Amino acid sequence: MKAKVFKILFRILPMILILTFVTAVTVACRGEANKYHAELYHLKYADMTAEFAESNRTYGTYYEGTDGKTIKDKDSPRTRTRIIGNEDEFAEVFINFPADVDLEKQMIVMYMSTVRNNRACRLKKLTLDNGKLEITFKVQPVKPGIKDSTMPGTRFIAVVMDKADVDSVEFIQK
Repeated sequence: MKAKVFKILFRILPMILILTFVTAVTVACRGEANKYHAELYHLKYADMTAEFAESNRTYGTYYEGTDGKTIKDKDSPRTRTRIIGNEDEFAEVFINFPADVDLEKQMIVMYMSTVRNNRACRLKKLTLDNGKLEITFKVQPVKPGIKDSTMPGTRFIAVVMDKADVDSVEFIQK
């Protein structure tokens, strides 16, 4: 009888250890993101004011010129970031935002970059050290056989998080 119980325990124990390890790693990777209650939102052009979208183009994107012709942007930077911390800045940037944001307690960190597909993204990691904010995100992989490339455009990502003292922001795509 005791031998049967030990056999069962030796089969179950490795599974419990593996689950504990996986849970610990997951919590450790997202630890700071949870600390700042950070959530990532993937936005569309339609969510932005026309002025913001126009003035925050990124290198290599295509847009319509005043004469109606399509123009490739060769002057803008490859990426842009912006921190939005008050209602005036919020109104300047957004027509629509997919979540309620309390800008008294929260801030929005925006990232714009040129992409050939506009797949969804998810927050992987967030660290804040001496005013330097690093946000790591992962682009959702495409299923084999599916072609989703388009004309290059600007990807807008917004991370809503608790207000913090931030001097610089770096977004890292994994």
